[in-house]
Amino acid sequence: MVEYRHDPATGRYRLMEINGRFWGSIPLARHCGAHFAWEQVRCFVLGQASDQTVRPFKRRRARFAIPDAKHLVAVLRDRKLPLFRRLAFALRFFADFLDPRVRYYVWSRRDPMPMLSDLAGAFRRKRRDTASLPPQPLARSA
Repeated sequence: MVEYRHDPATGRYRLMEINGRFWGSIPLARHCGAHFAWEQVRCFVLGQASDQTVRPFKRRRARFAIPDAKHLVAVLRDRKLPLFRRLAFALRFFADFLDPRVRYYVWSRRDPMPMLSDLAGAFRRKRRDTASLPPQPLARSA
C-alpha cells in the first residue's frame, strides 16, 4: 500500500507511507474493484492462471472516519490557522459524507458491527486515558 496526502493549500500530493503489510490495501482495493485477496488465492493456492484482462478501476477514496474526525478536531483547535481555512477543512470533512466516491475502511451499512466495535474501543481508550490523568487542582479566586 502506498499512501499519499493532499495539501489543499499548495495543491500538491506528498508520499506519506509505503506499507508492505498486505491487509492495509484490501479495503480501498476492494472498493475500486481490484480483488487482491481473491487474485492471490486464485493464482497461488488454486494454481489458476492470472486473468490478463485489464479492467478500468473505479476512482475511489478511502476514509478512516475516527482518525479523520480526530484530525478535524485538531485543525479546528489550531489557532495558528486562519478561521476560513479551519472552516473550509470542516466543510470538506462533512461534504465527504455526501461524496459517492468516498468509501470507508471500517463502516458499512450492510455490516455495522466493525464500526460499532471500533467506536466502542475508541470510547474505552478515551475513558481509560482520562481516568489515568492526575486530578487537577481547583482554581482559587482572590
